[in-house]
Amino acid sequence: VPQPGKLIPRSFLALFEGRPYLMSAQLVYPTDGKGSPNGRVMFVRPLQGLDMEIARRSLELNSFRFEPVHALSSRPLGPLGFAIRPSRWAGTAPLQISVTRPAWERLGALIGLGLLLAFNALLLLWLLLSSYSQSRQRRLQNIRQRQERRRLGRALERRDSVDPLTGLLNSQGLVAAIAGQATDHLGQPQLLLLLDIRRFALINSGLGRDAGDGILQAFSQWLQQELPEGTPLARVGVDVFACALVGTSTAALRQQVDGLVDLLQHLDLSVGSRSVRITVSAGARLLSDTTPEVALHECALACDLAKFSGGRPYQLYGESQEAMQRYIAIQRHHQDLIRSMDDGQIVLFGQTAWSLTDPRLSPVYVEVLARIEDPLPHTYRWSEELVEAATVCGSMPLLDRHVLGLSFATISRMLQQHPGRAGLAQLVYAINLTPETLLADDFVPLVETLLQRHHLDARRLCFEITEQAAVRNSELLRSVMHRIRGLGIRFALDDFGTGMTSLSYLHELPLDYVKIDKTFVWRLKGEGADRITVEFIVKLGRDLGFEVIAEGVEHVALLDDLRDLGVGIAQGYLTAMPFLLDPQAPHDCLTRSGRELLETLEPQLH
Repeated sequence: VPQPGKLIPRSFLALFEGRPYLMSAQLVYPTDGKGSPNGRVMFVRPLQGLDMEIARRSLELNSFRFEPVHALSSRPLGPLGFAIRPSRWAGTAPLQISVTRPAWERLGALIGLGLLLAFNALLLLWLLLSSYSQSRQRRLQNIRQRQERRRLGRALERRDSVDPLTGLLNSQGLVAAIAGQATDHLGQPQLLLLLDIRRFALINSGLGRDAGDGILQAFSQWLQQELPEGTPLARVGVDVFACALVGTSTAALRQQVDGLVDLLQHLDLSVGSRSVRITVSAGARLLSDTTPEVALHECALACDLAKFSGGRPYQLYGESQEAMQRYIAIQRHHQDLIRSMDDGQIVLFGQTAWSLTDPRLSPVYVEVLARIEDPLPHTYRWSEELVEAATVCGSMPLLDRHVLGLSFATISRMLQQHPGRAGLAQLVYAINLTPETLLADDFVPLVETLLQRHHLDARRLCFEITEQAAVRNSELLRSVMHRIRGLGIRFALDDFGTGMTSLSYLHELPLDYVKIDKTFVWRLKGEGADRITVEFIVKLGRDLGFEVIAEGVEHVALLDDLRDLGVGIAQGYLTAMPFLLDPQAPHDCLTRSGRELLETLEPQLH
């Protein structure tokens, strides 16, 4: 019994004659319940039978025993022994529950542990191999992606530097090649040469785009054969090629360029079964004091100057400063004109012409003129330089269409806002057209659209054309004129006598008016050839049904001479100074008779 000298309750395990018992010592108190305990009573329960079965099953043991505390031995591969010491229930001689597990259980556990470790090792190995495989696939994928990016980069670089049609370099590739050429030929002069095939658009439209592409390819092959090996060669425009030449001296380079350009003036190229002759305009620039990018621009200027001058087909940039300055001025005027159209600064002026068959000299004809409105109020300007710039730079059709639309709108608004003003609806409003505009494929549909949009009476409109249109393509011109006259619009041949037009065109073209140039009108005095020419044209007009308009009428004395010759209409500074066509307030010249105007001017004339 533990702590036998103390009267305290206690439960403990004990062995008695080799058998385990659960013993419980409980205190004994006086019957009156007062005072200290005066003894204790022992309750004893043997641990056997059902108790042992419950313990065995709860501990999942096949066998165990209670015995005094001692060490248990266990061989490595033999049965496994272990002890459970219930210290809570220990008496003076503590007991332990000794359990012995058979060897096969240990081996089974070891085998299970080994299998588990092996499985874990295999799982870890599989994970490592899978991770390695995925990592290797990612590395291979990254390698393939890098290779693909490099391939695409080379393809993009090639696309960015090579012309796909001819296989030559483009502008970007040429710039890089020029830098490489300068490194390879250090100290030697370089020259950039630009070659522009003339009238290539006509080849494309006449023979077809496929034939045009074939000509470009054949031309590039010819250049590759004629130029020294390794010469940077590029296609820098639709029909523009450029090459960078290097030589021992500037004189040698110029001699090389002269020889090449001479060959290109009558070059026959074979495209399929067809042989096409081309000519080339050329511009050149030495590269000693500029960059390739700037040189390309300046070569283009020199090439345009060669076309503009009409002389030799080759121009070296900076060689003719006067011509270059004039060409630059033309470009400046051209930009001024384009900007004026974009900003809505183009306005319309008019100049009336009088009927000489009417004693009152009533206005019957108004020529519509374009002007540019300056920033200063009531200030307008126009010059031959603007017309020349539009002609040289190819924007006359754009200007014509702009003025045409503006004229239809202005005339329509003026007639609609002043329906009761006498004479406005009886005038013929004449608009100038260039051959390029008149002979365009979509010109007739454009006129039909404008007539419908602005609700204009076509009989009140007239198109003035020049002799250039008459000689450009007479058969096509007649067809277009007949279609437009079918709409009701009239035609006038402007500045007759200044060109080389044959009188036969007056028979062939459906004309309503022929305007005799002012140089003839100013020389009418006497019996000279000019007077005879005017008389002949007037007689021809009576026979063919067109009226004759005399331009440049600036003196009253000319009116009687023109009337005596049979001229029907007079136009000039005498009939009216050009005035602003204002739809809100039409000018008096549109309705005021010439006789009224002359009466107001009579004191000044005498």
